[in-house]
Amino acid sequence: MFSGLYFDVEHFSGATSMLDDIVIHSVESRDIDYIAELIRRNIMPFTSGEVFSASVARRSASLLEVYSQPGSRLFVARLQNNIAGAPIACAGVGTLHGLPLSEGIGEIRDLVVDVSFRGRGIGRRLLRACLEEARVHKYRSLYLETSTQMDKARKLFLRSGFRPVTEQHTLSPLHSENTPCYFFMDKLDGANLEIALKKVPH
Repeated sequence: MFSGLYFDVEHFSGATSMLDDIVIHSVESRDIDYIAELIRRNIMPFTSGEVFSASVARRSASLLEVYSQPGSRLFVARLQNNIAGAPIACAGVGTLHGLPLSEGIGEIRDLVVDVSFRGRGIGRRLLRACLEEARVHKYRSLYLETSTQMDKARKLFLRSGFRPVTEQHTLSPLHSENTPCYFFMDKLDGANLEIALKKVPH
């Protein structure tokens, strides 16, 4: 998904990266209201159950606090020719459920692309940014949560080296189409992360 200039998050310090007509950078305070609404508008229709919906609502209401924690970063994407405009996508990485960074267990979350801009590889670019950031913070395991209805997202995660937490990640009579499903990637202090990055091209 990264094409053109290589996006090296290890040396990323808030500067933008030009990728075709898309700019990816760390979230800024001016983006927070837009991103919160983007997350709510694009994720909430896929949620089911009070716990998952409440989690999305809480996180979108406190994005700056959530992503100011050690080991956390929220990336946003916007159009290069409209850099002052609203973000069109986002994705973040941080510790799983607030665990200490020293535990080495992270989570990729809030990967959202506005419906008008899907199919352009933006989600893949953002996923790679998060994986690069995970390498910087030496995460050993990464989790992510999606919905069984988000078929393209699930295929992207599988292609990128994530594995379902259980083999029951496909729809079954006991699950609704909006049932959350979970993926993970472990042994990131070894070769797995490098393999994953090769599977998520620039």
